[in-house]
Amino acid sequence: MDGVIVRSEPAWRASEEELIRRRGINIRETNFRQTQVPFLIGRSQQEAAEIYKKFFDLKDDIMHLRQERIEIVKDLFQEVPLMSGVYELIECLFKKGYLLGLATSSPMELVDIVFERFRLGNFFKAVVVAEMAGKGKPAPNIYLKTAELLGVEPSRCLVFEDAINGLEAAKKAGMRCIMIPNNFAALENLAKADWIIESFCDIDLEKIRMKGL
Repeated sequence: MDGVIVRSEPAWRASEEELIRRRGINIRETNFRQTQVPFLIGRSQQEAAEIYKKFFDLKDDIMHLRQERIEIVKDLFQEVPLMSGVYELIECLFKKGYLLGLATSSPMELVDIVFERFRLGNFFKAVVVAEMAGKGKPAPNIYLKTAELLGVEPSRCLVFEDAINGLEAAKKAGMRCIMIPNNFAALENLAKADWIIESFCDIDLEKIRMKGL
């Protein structure tokens, strides 16, 4: 969902900054983003809270940190925009009879906000959040669980991803993957992708078929 369906990275970074600011720390005066953000992307919110606790030596309970950050970001998600061209592609695939699943590291509260704001819920047969799957990306659990709920073999699944952790998860699950790289995805790490695009405006169903995906 994040970085693929909605452009939510600024909301996540702002919520992270506010969470840490409340504890008297200016995140911009640390090397947290340079050293931790690429590792964090795609992790579950509990895994992210564990990283905050350890990196900043916080006294808070991990589940408290998780929930506090979610409450902060929920307000910000009322303003996040759709990625260009994504609604049209989702609608097209749905109308052509493809089974659509959402595999996201965001909690269900945020999925509900996005589905309601953009009227996407009816398109998806399965929704899996990381904490339902046991481990977040780059573990393949979340994609394997989604394939199971869709009732299809992983080898017949095509994943859309923006992050290296997500690409790793998709390939470990035995799936094909189209990448719309985010700002933290260095090109040398994208070799496993089956196709790299700049935005959903670059593709349609016919182009996906021509790529053999």
